Amino acid sequence: MRNFLFQIAVLGYFRINDPYRLLGLFLILLMVALPTLIDWPGLTHLELHSFLVGEKMNDGFSMYSEIADHTPPLAAWLYEAFDFVFGRSVAARHIMAFMLIYFLSCFVGFFFINRKAFGENTYVPSLIFGLLMLLSFDTLVLSADLFQLVFLLLALNNLIKIVEFREQRDETIFNLGLFLSGASLCSAYSLINLPGSILILILFTRTSLRLHLLMLFGFLLPHLILITLAYWRDTLPDFLNYYYIQNILDTTGSLLPWTNYFLLGAVPLFFMVISLIIVNREARTTKYQSQVLQVLLVWMGFSFLQIYLTPSLRPQNFIILAPSFTFFITHFFLLIRRRRFAGLNTWILFFGVIATHYLVKYDFINQIDTSHLLVKAPSEKVKEKILVLTKDSELYQSAEAGSPFFNWRFAESIFNEMDYYENVLKADAAFRKELPRVIIDPESRMQKVFERIPWIEKKYQQKGKKYILNLNAE
Repeated sequence: MRNFLFQIAVLGYFRINDPYRLLGLFLILLMVALPTLIDWPGLTHLELHSFLVGEKMNDGFSMYSEIADHTPPLAAWLYEAFDFVFGRSVAARHIMAFMLIYFLSCFVGFFFINRKAFGENTYVPSLIFGLLMLLSFDTLVLSADLFQLVFLLLALNNLIKIVEFREQRDETIFNLGLFLSGASLCSAYSLINLPGSILILILFTRTSLRLHLLMLFGFLLPHLILITLAYWRDTLPDFLNYYYIQNILDTTGSLLPWTNYFLLGAVPLFFMVISLIIVNREARTTKYQSQVLQVLLVWMGFSFLQIYLTPSLRPQNFIILAPSFTFFITHFFLLIRRRRFAGLNTWILFFGVIATHYLVKYDFINQIDTSHLLVKAPSEKVKEKILVLTKDSELYQSAEAGSPFFNWRFAESIFNEMDYYENVLKADAAFRKELPRVIIDPESRMQKVFERIPWIEKKYQQKGKKYILNLNAE
């Protein structure tokens, strides 16, 4: 055991090109993540939102035309699948998120070996990537952001393959566009990677205009299919509004101050800066490896741009930086010739990431407040299917949504503007499909609904600020 830890400390364990070393990686990542998996700090806003979207889709409500929400379509289908398989089991979702992070770490190791990105075949990138992915507790949330990273890694693999072999094969270019499209269907702001990939192809390959158009077609194809399906179902205006327009117009601020992100990522940022300096001065690379380095640098720049543009920013959004950070930090570690110095840097990164993770999780760093990531404890617990006509989404923690209007950002305009015929039709269709058992209405917004749709009023009895469904009403 002592020899095993020593080898890890000097990277000797992972520098050997042996896939069985990834079993040791699993144990390391499990030791890092297990305390958080056992003692989870609380339900995050992202998790609660995924519960509500998945539940309503499994209840038979269609995204956008019935569910007023701007979740990208592939993300919505994933949430539907998660709800079908796991329900509201938070532990099961966290375990699956951890397993996905582990498999992505293994993929990164194979990816850099196959692309010959370094002077030696090594699984050091798998270790570094796995550590970076566990920097914050909310990265263990099974979400569309995690699956976005899957598509981005596949896209990056194809991109470097083109740079490596100067491949002009149509399927490689087409798949690149397809993977970028998949990422954009998980996170709308991943669209920024399309111009980033085009720029990389222009700078480092001799890709013809025809192949650029083929990549663009691969990117647009899933979008065109979804637009065609929406048109066929007569829901195109809602699809265009909620997925494209509302995501573009979303100006929701970051959930944490930017200074918190710099403090949270201080250790990886320190190693990233050192790596850029050392690699630029000391690295002896081939022409191809030098191009890969430049490709990752451009890719990282567009990843930072995506983060800057992303609304409702939270630590999990920064996982898209993990591939490029992993590449440069690995380069730095492999350049260290003295084993003791290599071991020292390994332990600094290892314990730096773990310490940051748990000091932030248990509120030992006063400058970083992660409470805004978590859903507040509800003022009351309701276990019926409910409709909440305020922005207090925490009430859904113990209750299912009894209506597709759980996202108050979009539902507010519907209930406040019942003079518009379209809003009346949406409310009428939603209540005919499902009647919530309890309507929590502290600002008396249901009165406008009752005036326009009288049959709904007959179904409920008012009790203070609530409306209770009368099961005996005709």
